[in-house]
Amino acid sequence: MPPNSHQPAEPQWLAKPSGDCCLKGHLHTGTSQGTFEKLVDIETYVSHPPSDKANGHIVLYYPDVFGFFTNGLLVMDSFAAA
Repeated sequence: MPPNSHQPAEPQWLAKPSGDCCLKGHLHTGTSQGTFEKLVDIETYVSHPPSDKANGHIVLYYPDVFGFFTNGLLVMDSFAAA
């Protein structure tokens, strides 16, 4: 690397490899609170936050090839509630 380079000594990555905590799963139980709606002809699960937590932000969640399952819906509900 040239001496006048402004490159950091160590690469500054946006994300690093997953740690052990990221590789553990958790099964949620309960009944999903959101609704399925068609958005631009795509079946979409929509979960809204409580009115006191609404901030106008959205989270897009893409299920795996097996589609929507209760656990994923409950994860989205918990994201909305937070």
